[in-house]
Amino acid sequence: MANKNLARVFSKEEIQQAANVDIVDFIAHFGKGTLKGSGRYPKYYINGHETIVIDRKRNYFYHNGQSRGNNIIKLLQDYEGYSFREAVGLLLGEELTEHDQNQIIEEKPEPYQYQYVKSDSTARVRKYLIHERQIDQEIIDYLIDHDLLIQDQIYHSAVVHWKEYGEPDGRTVGATSITTGKRKDGSSGKYIMKTSRLHYGFNLTLGEPRKLFFFEAAIDLLSYWSLHKDLTNARLICMEGLKDQTVIHFIQETYQHWNILPYEGIYYGVDNDAAGHRFYDRLDRDLNFKQAKESDELIKNIELIPFNYEISKEVYELTQQIAKEYAVDWKLLSTIHKVENNWTTSEISANGFHLYGYFALEDKQADPKKSISLDTCLRTLAQKIHEQAITLENLNDLYKDYPHSQMDRQAMKLRWQKVYDSLEKVQIVSEVKKDHNDQLKQAIQLGERTEKTKLVHSAISKGRISKQEQETFRYSVREAMNTQVIQQHLIEKFGIDPLIVEALIKKGLIRQDENDRIVYLWGEKGQVVGGQYTGTVEDKSFGRQKVDRGILYQSKVGYGFNLTLGKAREMMFFQSPEDLLSYWSLHKNSLKDCFLCSLSDSSVDSVVDWINSSLAEGKPIERVLLGFDRTKQSKEVIEGMTRLSAYQSKEKGIITDEGKVIPLKSYLPMLGKTWLEENQMK
Repeated sequence: MANKNLARVFSKEEIQQAANVDIVDFIAHFGKGTLKGSGRYPKYYINGHETIVIDRKRNYFYHNGQSRGNNIIKLLQDYEGYSFREAVGLLLGEELTEHDQNQIIEEKPEPYQYQYVKSDSTARVRKYLIHERQIDQEIIDYLIDHDLLIQDQIYHSAVVHWKEYGEPDGRTVGATSITTGKRKDGSSGKYIMKTSRLHYGFNLTLGEPRKLFFFEAAIDLLSYWSLHKDLTNARLICMEGLKDQTVIHFIQETYQHWNILPYEGIYYGVDNDAAGHRFYDRLDRDLNFKQAKESDELIKNIELIPFNYEISKEVYELTQQIAKEYAVDWKLLSTIHKVENNWTTSEISANGFHLYGYFALEDKQADPKKSISLDTCLRTLAQKIHEQAITLENLNDLYKDYPHSQMDRQAMKLRWQKVYDSLEKVQIVSEVKKDHNDQLKQAIQLGERTEKTKLVHSAISKGRISKQEQETFRYSVREAMNTQVIQQHLIEKFGIDPLIVEALIKKGLIRQDENDRIVYLWGEKGQVVGGQYTGTVEDKSFGRQKVDRGILYQSKVGYGFNLTLGKAREMMFFQSPEDLLSYWSLHKNSLKDCFLCSLSDSSVDSVVDWINSSLAEGKPIERVLLGFDRTKQSKEVIEGMTRLSAYQSKEKGIITDEGKVIPLKSYLPMLGKTWLEENQMK
């Protein structure tokens, strides 16, 4: 995390909090314009706008000249020059680091108005997309059936609709028209409908959007989908170019609409050209989000550039030849060439680190119409590598006079290593192609048949994910190099039996993370479905519990740390992993044929769910024991179990639907408040 800038998204509650900030009070202190008048309707003069009226009672502004108005967030966006993220952050009192006082203010487009006439035929569109672009036919059928694609009656163009949230039943908020006839240069044209929503584009949501894929054009998006028809739990997004604000908008929208961040990754499927590489480098450095608010793990930015490690035969052979002449590592020559201008002869830099000098020129000097002498450039670099004894480790020395930040230098080092390592599997070709449609056509030419794979698509309606569907747990904890700290803590601080600690660490059920916290993993049928952690350092900042405790993101609801000893005839429930391990340590010589579980939420529902799950698996449960502590919460759970309709007071047990009564007993510690204290006292 230290090597990247950290970005963030805002919750609905935070956005509402920002919108509630008093407009007049805020612009009086921080606005760049002039506030005049008093009473309910003062006026605000800024950037030549003289008809902005503030309604103090509604906390709303209205621009009479443009017949539109909104809250303070939109005022800062439309007239003060802030982006959405900057506006909300500023209103919440957060420090701004990226705001440019001189940035161009992007005005709101004209009111939305759909501009195309739908043709009754789709023959022209089908012919172009399926036969010329080779997009999968089943995908085209799906798009047409769900009003995501039409044929324009006037120009016969393919019009893809920008559906809100990428859902087939979402409202259309924009469109892109793709010509089906060829221009003089053989390419097709594309046009964005004039009144389309800003920072948006053609997009598709396939299930739960755990990962986001960004593409430059709709054809690229559809080409990638054609080769990955089984793709689910993803959102495919067309940026209609290379637009940072579109990326930010879609991440924010996904979080607001589904209450989920793309914790499985953000994929950038940009073109294999200078602009695409620069875009990815910049966003990988500047746009980094946490997997969740409570997590220190960053969402991975993943480069999905087609043909990225293909090199032309001519460039490859010349590099090998000159490397031999100067007795230098050809991989070093090739690595620098790749990073500077993407193995081309262009003067344009193909990276986001402002690396140039050997193959590319500085931006203000580079001419896109001119080419470099590759032979001369390679020889100049080879001689320098030879004279200065440059290796991969000190490769940055070639750019030591450049004004790079420490962050950029660290990012460059990682980039050098990645490119250098990839040269083992570089593909030598006669011509390097650049986009996902080229990749689709090549795959089909090589014999891949996209129709062999069934299309998987499932649009999720708003609110359904976070409320009804269980999200899949991903174990992404950064572990320490050893477990010495937690071993010492468990044994010496908690008094857990050393043999138990050793056995659980060996099985991987207990681990140590990079912050020296104890991580307890939750297993279910051989799979890890969650986990929780307990810190080993006490501090008042952690509140009454004094140590850092928490549940890992996306852990299975109602589950917990659990162990099975023997045939599991007896189920024992505890309120923390430490209590469970303490009880086991105290009764290690007598415990057998039992199932031990630490509840993550200590509720009646969780206890019943565990029992039902075990019975459904055919486990021979003969007794249930509640090994809780002496707290009010424990008492409520125990009493809650006795209030169940299944509880038989006479037999002191719970009855199944088959009439079997399973004895239920609470077993509290004698000396301590918890089993952990009991173990420490003994």
